[in-house]
Amino acid sequence: MGRGLEPLFRTNVPPYRLGELLLRIAEQRLTGRLLLTSDLGERTIYVHSGYAVFAHSSQFSERLGAIGVRYGFLKREDVASALTLAREKSCEIGRAFLELGHLNGTQLFRLLGAQLVEQLAASCGPSPMRARFLANPDAADKVAILRVHPMTAVLSAVRHLPSNEHAKMLSAVAERRVAKRPLPEPAKQWLLDIGYLGDPETLASGEGTTVAALRSRLIAKLRASTQQDFDPTASPIPLDVRKEDSGRPAARSVADYLTLALLVSGAVKLADEPPSSERASAEQPQNAADGLRVSLGSALRSPIAEVPGMPSSEPRPVDIAIRAYLEDKREARTAARLAIWGPAAEVADDDNLEQTLTLYLTLKPESSDLLVLDVLPKDSPDKIRAAHAKYRAFLHKLSESLTSPLGQARLAELEMRVDDALNNLIPQPSAATNAPAPIREPLHANAEASRPRSVPPDGLRTSLPPEIDAEGLLRNIEARVREGNWQKVVELVESAASKGRALPPTLSLARALAQRELTPKPAARARGRIVVALLVGLACGWALARSGLIPFTLF
Repeated sequence: MGRGLEPLFRTNVPPYRLGELLLRIAEQRLTGRLLLTSDLGERTIYVHSGYAVFAHSSQFSERLGAIGVRYGFLKREDVASALTLAREKSCEIGRAFLELGHLNGTQLFRLLGAQLVEQLAASCGPSPMRARFLANPDAADKVAILRVHPMTAVLSAVRHLPSNEHAKMLSAVAERRVAKRPLPEPAKQWLLDIGYLGDPETLASGEGTTVAALRSRLIAKLRASTQQDFDPTASPIPLDVRKEDSGRPAARSVADYLTLALLVSGAVKLADEPPSSERASAEQPQNAADGLRVSLGSALRSPIAEVPGMPSSEPRPVDIAIRAYLEDKREARTAARLAIWGPAAEVADDDNLEQTLTLYLTLKPESSDLLVLDVLPKDSPDKIRAAHAKYRAFLHKLSESLTSPLGQARLAELEMRVDDALNNLIPQPSAATNAPAPIREPLHANAEASRPRSVPPDGLRTSLPPEIDAEGLLRNIEARVREGNWQKVVELVESAASKGRALPPTLSLARALAQRELTPKPAARARGRIVVALLVGLACGWALARSGLIPFTLF
């Protein structure tokens, strides 16, 4: 994994310190893969624009099937049948769950979100790790894009600890002073999403501010509804909540969670060393509280190496759509639940149709381009292009009814995946290598310029019907000209003309020259001139259309 990519950085991560590394990655807005290795196994965390969006783990307890059984989404026999189908079809197990009807798109999305949060929370725990980050803008092209804030990962790790450990930890560091330094920008926004009503900059302000004072400020400024959002019984995923824990957390408990999350993530740092007697007694941690105290002390003595930034580059249109989804300001209740529970909380608030989520989770991670376009290996290029045009038309129709950043990001990712499948199944002609690359634009309901190329704007429908892939038709005609297959050129043009619409001038010229070639042959020199003229005409028409100097009447 990561072969051929140079790591942007390598570092050793002490126990309870991964949150600090994730927060620095978020500050730099990196995109790529974070590879974590420990004695317990390996994890790969996919990162987009600083947010963790997907993860793989070598531990069986963190696999999708195991987590589905643990949360009550699945039965063991469901997992067994899905594994059998996945092996037979060489597909992802999530697709097998969908095909067998064990999960629908919304349930699978919610389960993937719970899996991602669990893996991140475990990574933020007591195991030391070796970490390396591979910067790669294409790292997340084949995985589902979820959204987990680094502070959410730390919060989940803190909440996994027994409540008595929280009390031990906070009482031990209550009088320790915190450093007077600004909060990292991602941590400030996270606090506001959670429901902090004050200015996050004032949390650690003032000489001699202690951890106890910071906790008191959190209690005083938390929105009243924040306690409801932390209620385990209101979780978007099934939780095995004990009867005595089913009540709504008190404000002081919520403040405990947030205080520990800020400390463990390094968003708030301690400014002083612990007393020597306490430091000596904590060298061999006996429990989680001792381990956290050692972690905070090591943060002062040996901070994690700085995370370098990536050189700036022009983002792809799909990345712009994904970044809008990751960074969009959400309504207060949704933002709070997302910051507490992770992406599983987002499904109920999303305006995505069930069909959209199912299509996204089926096609986005699919490794087979034939399965993406639903065609067979023996199918002709024309049939493959027709399947591509069908999917593009369907995505365009969906774009008119989906306006949320999440919905637009899903459609932009699907558009890119479908385009990639076409390009992989029908490689570009070698003569076209110097032509401008096809522009992958995200689908926006109200953005005329970003409509799919194979679905023309209404004002240009007089040229070709919307179901015809105009660019594919032009490339096909050019390839047939180079082969000298003039009969095929005529057939291609006639098939476009059979819809009862006026042909664009470029296609009319191609048909006329092809018909001339099918008449008694002219001299070799004249034939060569015709071929050259036709190729030059096609190339010039394509180039002018791409440059925007004239409208491309093929569309």
